[in-house]
Amino acid sequence: SQLTDIDKAVTPIEFLREYLETRVAEFDNTRLMGVHRVREDFTKFMSSIKRDVNFMVQQFEMRKSADAYARQQVNKTGVLDTEKLHSYKLTDDIFLRQTITPDGKSHGMVMLIDWSGSMQDKVVATTKQLLVLAQFCRKVGIAFDVYTFTCTGYGTPTCDPDVDADDLDMRVATNGPQLVHVLSSSTKRSEMDQDMRNLLGNAYSLAGGGYYYPTSTYLHMGGTPLNNTMFFYPELIRRLKDRSGAQKISTVTITDGESTPLYFTQCGTYDRLVNRMVSPYETILIK
Repeated sequence: SQLTDIDKAVTPIEFLREYLETRVAEFDNTRLMGVHRVREDFTKFMSSIKRDVNFMVQQFEMRKSADAYARQQVNKTGVLDTEKLHSYKLTDDIFLRQTITPDGKSHGMVMLIDWSGSMQDKVVATTKQLLVLAQFCRKVGIAFDVYTFTCTGYGTPTCDPDVDADDLDMRVATNGPQLVHVLSSSTKRSEMDQDMRNLLGNAYSLAGGGYYYPTSTYLHMGGTPLNNTMFFYPELIRRLKDRSGAQKISTVTITDGESTPLYFTQCGTYDRLVNRMVSPYETILIK
């Protein structure tokens, strides 16, 4: 069965950035102190992780070099080595040799962070973890995308007359899984810094603690549609590959608990879609 157009489930990064920057500009002087506080904390945090990020970069480069060394080959060039000509009666190995090191594969990373309500007490720590990974990717030139995922409920959409009634349609419903593109290596450096600061500010606001930073309706916390969200991974990976040319994509999913039941919609009687949730003990065949 074909997934719904992913664009209907993913909020673009530009929408989030424009919304938050507008809200920051609209904040009054009293509440604006929270904005200044987040900016100061963000600057201190980014400075504090430099050592860890540099260590991660060092380990990555060492492993990459070791892998390339293990795959290198030494071949004869067909050119005589004048320093070995005197031994031509004893050995045939009188040719210059050339060491060939294969080019390494370019890397990419797609990261998903659970933005459900149960993450509220962990959202600051996990957001900081994501920022460390994002800084690592920036440092070594790895293409990456970061998405939050949650859901606000399960709606009852109108039946699509073009869908076969016998076909199980894994499309996303009106209020089904929702992803927000929060960070991307495709953005400018200044925009990425802005996006990272806004994400941390929203995490602070959601966690409480006296931070008055503008929050986005796109980043409201809800359920944990982890299983449904996993169906988006192939398309998210394909898009990153097409955009960056990365050959080897790693995925990171940060979540705190079990997924809500797998949700799908199916054409039923009376020309409408019947919404169902699958229990952990139920098996469904997806055509």
